[in-house]
Amino acid sequence: MGSAACVPETQSNSCGATGLGTLIGQDRTVLHTMKFATPLRVVEFGQPITMDFNPERLNIDIDQNGLISRVWCG
Repeated sequence: MGSAACVPETQSNSCGATGLGTLIGQDRTVLHTMKFATPLRVVEFGQPITMDFNPERLNIDIDQNGLISRVWCG
């Protein structure tokens, strides 16, 4: 199976990432107040992740300053 990098984000919104774009730039602590209907993976800056692709999984990348930098399915 391919990785998330192989699947254009614009083609996949099966995890609801498109509706969460307003999270980008916010502090990661905002995630503690939220509930998600799909599996969630929070990826810390520099953290290695598995290459398995799950279109239902919501991924949230955190930058080196603790801010949300990307929201994507995979």
